[in-house]
Amino acid sequence: MKNQNFLLRAIGCSIFCILSVFFSSNVWTFTSDDFQLPIKSSGRLSFYVDVCQFAKIGGGNKTEISYYLNISQFLPDLPVESSHIDFNIDLTLTSSQSDTLSKIHEHKSVKVDSTFGNDQYSFIDLKTVELRADTVNLEMRITNPVSNLTGTISKRFAVKNYNTEFSLSDLSFASYVTKSVESNNFEKNGLMVVPNPLRAFTYSDRTLNAYVYFEINNLSFIKEKPSFYSVTYKIETLARVEIATHTRPTIQKTSANCARFEIIPLNDLKPGLYLLTIFVTDLSTTISCSTSRYFENYATDAPDNMLLSMTDGDIENYYNQIKYIATHDEKEIFTKLNKLGKQEFLLNFWKARDPNPQTDENEFMQDYFRRYNYAKEKFNGGLNSDMGRIYLQYGEPLDIKRQFSSTESNKPVEIWYYAIEGTTEFIFVDRSGDGHYVLVHSNHRDEYQNPGWMNEIK
Repeated sequence: MKNQNFLLRAIGCSIFCILSVFFSSNVWTFTSDDFQLPIKSSGRLSFYVDVCQFAKIGGGNKTEISYYLNISQFLPDLPVESSHIDFNIDLTLTSSQSDTLSKIHEHKSVKVDSTFGNDQYSFIDLKTVELRADTVNLEMRITNPVSNLTGTISKRFAVKNYNTEFSLSDLSFASYVTKSVESNNFEKNGLMVVPNPLRAFTYSDRTLNAYVYFEINNLSFIKEKPSFYSVTYKIETLARVEIATHTRPTIQKTSANCARFEIIPLNDLKPGLYLLTIFVTDLSTTISCSTSRYFENYATDAPDNMLLSMTDGDIENYYNQIKYIATHDEKEIFTKLNKLGKQEFLLNFWKARDPNPQTDENEFMQDYFRRYNYAKEKFNGGLNSDMGRIYLQYGEPLDIKRQFSSTESNKPVEIWYYAIEGTTEFIFVDRSGDGHYVLVHSNHRDEYQNPGWMNEIK
């Protein structure tokens, strides 16, 4: 077992982490979900959107789009005499055929007070639309008319087809739940369920639990015959290490479709990102199904919690270190996490790639950072060059053929050979004669292919 401490070493301008952490799994996977994490806006205005899909009574799909906006972003431009913050919401959903499915424009005016606490600057709202199975484009824009601060989100997602089969909805995380005293857009089955679009919770005397709402569809049900189902939830770290599980073994059915809340205690969860999976088994048929989503147990970025330096420059550097070997999902996850979340991500990222977790060294990481620093120093264009990317992504070539001039070309050519699915080659050309080589052809199926590359450089 590796020591639970780890050594941070500086190699050049890189922070080289030789990890000896306590995560025992070296599996690193993400669930198949268009909304693994809430979506953050681009632009000068920051807001977050979460999307949860449910079966519509009578057939079809009911999609809930919740969003979170910290309106303190508008305070610097708020006129002195004003006591309200105004902003505009534009939400458009279009089909795969570019047909407009829903278009919402709203003007919001929120009263502010200098005595407000941070929580009172949080604006949360929810929109519900009915959709049919398709691939839908979501476009959302929030604009402040005074400052022209604007944030936008563009996201394509698949609309789920809830037919007659046994299924579960998405997991909807709630900030709090209370009895509903009047009709509102947060109401669910007589309760006011205020969504938590960030899926972020801070354990405190006020927040002991996370509330998760979901719906069960098409259970086997005969009114005259008592029958039951079971519910189990499991919480895992990013490294897919199980840290909590709880089962309700027999719950009596009241209908074929039902709604449930699960209460997730936060007191035993360290700050970080977690995967919550809920399993439901119809005990009449023994058929099971599950649904998963990530959530964050949040703590302030206090120095005692930070093991890695997390300045903006450090974060950019960490991202550059992993961008060529991380999956698309991993990169998307990393950019959305707060500083503590990014730290845990990095620890898990390198741990998951350790070929021999029982030793004190992470051999993969050592070899990778050797190549990382070599690529940064030796290739014209460094890490952002084609040669730098290939060298990091695929490793050191087995053989290199260099050709400086020939009857076919008067431009320098380098061909790198790898043993990938037989013999794989990457062909680079120095078009300008300045030592900056660009990739002009490869027979790797995921890389740029141009069999006629020689004709272009004659």
